[in-house]
Amino acid sequence: MQRIWVTVATFLLLITSAYAQVTNVWEKNVGDFSWFTTANTTRGMGYNPVTDHLLVCSREGGTNVYLLNAATGDSVGQLDMTGVSGGTFSLNIVKGADDGAIYGCNLSLANGEFKVYRWADEASAPTVAYAATVTSRAGDAFEVSGSGVNTVIFASGSGCFFNDPPTT
Repeated sequence: MQRIWVTVATFLLLITSAYAQVTNVWEKNVGDFSWFTTANTTRGMGYNPVTDHLLVCSREGGTNVYLLNAATGDSVGQLDMTGVSGGTFSLNIVKGADDGAIYGCNLSLANGEFKVYRWADEASAPTVAYAATVTSRAGDAFEVSGSGVNTVIFASGSGCFFNDPPTT
């Protein structure tokens, strides 16, 4: 009988700790930024570990990547979008690599051109790291890991999956 009570007490302790409160560091709401609206134009978000900035992709008022201070949520700038074009959405998701390079991809439907862009850092203009015509939707999911020549890029959509398409 004692074993049952110890088991029940342990279970209750674990459940109680699972419901621990989370404290918000900061919060931004619709309207806090002109580009942050109730439409579905604010898309993917990534993190740059070198600058401690959040990277927020938005199509509100044009395609942009906004930089937010991760500690405060304050806007600290935008990426250069020179040459970013094409696809159903010219930029859908953006991610930061371990070395501070930034990668973003468009969203393309079947027979469209799927592109991956690379910014060397937050002050650089983008270059096209990869471009190809796809046979199905691409750019719904995107992830970056590593740095430099060891950067690995994953991209997928409905019916396709790319592993490390670009050369960094």
